[in-house]
Amino acid sequence: MLLALPQGEVTATTPELGREAVFKGPLLQDLLVFVEAAMVKTRFVASDGYSGYLLPEDINGSDYILALEADGKPLGLDTQGPLWLINTRKPGEGPGKDKRGSHVWALVYMHVGD
Repeated sequence: MLLALPQGEVTATTPELGREAVFKGPLLQDLLVFVEAAMVKTRFVASDGYSGYLLPEDINGSDYILALEADGKPLGLDTQGPLWLINTRKPGEGPGKDKRGSHVWALVYMHVGD
């Protein structure tokens, strides 16, 4: 299903990879529209239990993607996969102290709504 959606690209340097990479995957906004999800707070949970969240204003018009690959190679469990919530950030920009806007990797679950 994710591959059937229009794919977006994000170029980012991440601490996890230690270099710039081009990430590709469906736009989060398109996915939520496709599954007819309400535009409400959405929480993202990694395989290790780490979580972050986004509010509708973070998602609307953004380039957040659920990355399936980096530099043309599929993301696996050994490379922050199977999915990585990521977007373009300005230098020095990061998530909030409450994990709003976190780049959640090893993403395995999304909870739409509180």
